[in-house]
Order: sequence, then C-alpha cells, then structure tokens
Amino acid sequence: MSNSENEDDFIAWWERTFAAREDELDSFFGPSHPPDAAEGDVLAFDRCGSGEYEILIPSGCAHVCPPNPARGDREIERRNWLYVTVGLSQPSDPDERPWDDESRGRKLSGRGVEFAVITAEPGNSVATLLAELMGYHAARSRLYEGHRMAGGFYEPEPGKVSWFLGVPERDGVTPLGPTRAFLFWPLLGSPRWYTTETGNFEILCATNISAREWEYAKLTSSAHLQLLLCRAGVGQLMSFDRPCTFENPNHRHESEKLRAISHDQANTELRSLRSFRWM
Repeated sequence: MSNSENEDDFIAWWERTFAAREDELDSFFGPSHPPDAAEGDVLAFDRCGSGEYEILIPSGCAHVCPPNPARGDREIERRNWLYVTVGLSQPSDPDERPWDDESRGRKLSGRGVEFAVITAEPGNSVATLLAELMGYHAARSRLYEGHRMAGGFYEPEPGKVSWFLGVPERDGVTPLGPTRAFLFWPLLGSPRWYTTETGNFEILCATNISAREWEYAKLTSSAHLQLLLCRAGVGQLMSFDRPCTFENPNHRHESEKLRAISHDQANTELRSLRSFRWM
C-alpha cells in the first residue's frame, strides 16, 4: 500500500471517529450553535494550554449548546449555555487501544475525558478557559473527578471579565468576586459515560468555588461540596459574581448536616439527582 493510500485511510479513520464523538454529544445536548454562527459550527482551538504546557490537540474544539427544551432521551430542560470540548478523548491513531483505569473506568478512549462549563450567558472567555484546561490536562497534569484547581476571575480591562489559573497574588492579578478555585465533577444530568467505537469518555464540568467552599471540600470531600452546591441551587453553573454559599444561613446549616454523611453517600445522592435548577 502506498504512502498516499495509508494517509487516505488514516484521514478517513480520523474523520469518522472524531465525528462519532461529536454525534454522541449532539444526540444528547443538541447541535452546536455558537452565537452569530451557523448551526453545526464549533469553536476551533489552534492551540490549547499556554506557556510550558501549550500543545496542539488536533481538531480540538468546543461545542456551544444554547438553551434547549427537554426532549426524548434528554429529559432535563436546559435554560443556560453549555460549552463542551471535543479532542481529548480522540485517539492519536487506529492502533491505539482503549485503556482501563481502576479508579475511573474501563475501555477509556484517548485521554478518557472532555471538559464542560455551564453559563447563563455565552462568552469567548468560556472557550479560552476550556482550551486552557485541555492543554493543562494533556501536557501538564491530568484532571479527574473531584479535583480542585486554584483560579478565579479578574478584569483585564474595565468592563471585561476573564479568568486566571493559580494564585492571584503570585500571578499579579486582582481577583474579581469571591472565586478562588474551580471544582471538577462529572456533568450531572447527562450520561455517566459516552461510548464510541474507540472507547468511552466522561465529561467533567468546571464550577467556580470560593475560598471558604474550597476549605469545606478539604475538610469533607469534593462530593460533599458538589452536593451542597446542588442543594443550594448553584449546581454546576459557573458565575463570576456568585456569592459564597456560606453567606446564606440556610446553606451554612445544610453544610453542617452534610458533614454527617460519607463520601460514598454524597456521591450516590449526586448520581441520583433528578432536578437540575442550574441547567
């Protein structure tokens, strides 16, 4: 077989398998439709990550899913915008086999994960944050269920909100609002695993949390904090100006009640949730 035939076969394989994971997302969330673009368009990333972990993720992009009514297999109405990456779960070549992770799942495809963000309004900064997370996961350190990463929001110029990763004092930025970290948890209200011919992948949703919420997660677990956010109606919605949950006496009381349950109990309740006010 000639080199050109090999290349043609590889391209056909790549396009088919990459489209298959996009179809998996579309079947549940509906087609990507960024603002001021045609339905089916996506936000393509030339590069992911920055600095020492800047990396090219071939065909890496984000699907932008606008608010949508409930239908068929998607029983939950989505009132907010959902951004989901595509590219991390794509294998690099046809010979790459699915792999097992005892603590995560079986028959994982590529890096086994994609990232998501839920926001009330669409914005370019959401896409750039996801591109940064893709690069960080691929070239620096893998992010899994329950991980927490220091970061937050700031104003690079008056009236414009952007994000930062790391400690604000060290990075020379003035944080906007109480956010001091991002919590990663499987996207609730969607399948636990998405399956294609190359294997399975999960979607981890990033949610901003305050310093006090971060401390609560350290004292209990990320599952406890995610459950508290769900009971408080925040869920997995990202909002730079959201007040800390602990400012509300009712939520403080709820946090104390949750301390009495185990991580497994919190995790089980999260998996069984049927009402998603933040979607």
